[in-house]
Amino acid sequence: GVAGAAAAVIVLTGSDTVDVKVPATADIYLVGADDELTAQLSDPGTEPIKIDVDGASTIRFTSVEGDVAACDGCAPGSPDGSNEVFASTAVTGFNGIPGVTHADRALFVVGVFVGEDQPAFPSDAVEDLTEESDAASQSPYLGEPIFIGDGETDDGTLQEIEVPSDATALYIGFADGYGFVGAPGAYGDNSGTVSVEVEID
Repeated sequence: GVAGAAAAVIVLTGSDTVDVKVPATADIYLVGADDELTAQLSDPGTEPIKIDVDGASTIRFTSVEGDVAACDGCAPGSPDGSNEVFASTAVTGFNGIPGVTHADRALFVVGVFVGEDQPAFPSDAVEDLTEESDAASQSPYLGEPIFIGDGETDDGTLQEIEVPSDATALYIGFADGYGFVGAPGAYGDNSGTVSVEVEID
């Protein structure tokens, strides 16, 4: 992966809808990371995509489309993740952001809301997103990873995300690691891009 690429900043107001492109190399753990911190990771990704949400109350992902692959030669999967190549996710925390686990999916789209300060969860904090992948709504804390996936529940209902009151930005990316276990990394052989349509109120 290539660290240090400029993050795309999308500003939303009112009840707007915008499209963003999220490459499979977008590393959710690089939120606010400088070069020195990034260098602590083996094969870090590119910076996650940043969206301004200051003053927002809810977000919906009205369209999430595209294919992403977790390794050279791996079959591409949907934004909701898959278990065809890697059976699950157990990535540990880094940079004040909790680890991400999922019982039966890997390489799914995730997000993290941040405020004026950098997230500061302890390194052993973990967020299990297994149930959230089919949840109608999520109410995360600042710095807590959320499941975005394809933006819908299994029956096609749009998932609604409550924006934390002190949030100023939402970062979108992926939680990856070698074999999807342990420290974040192994972004360099990821491929594909996901197009995300974001509606904010």
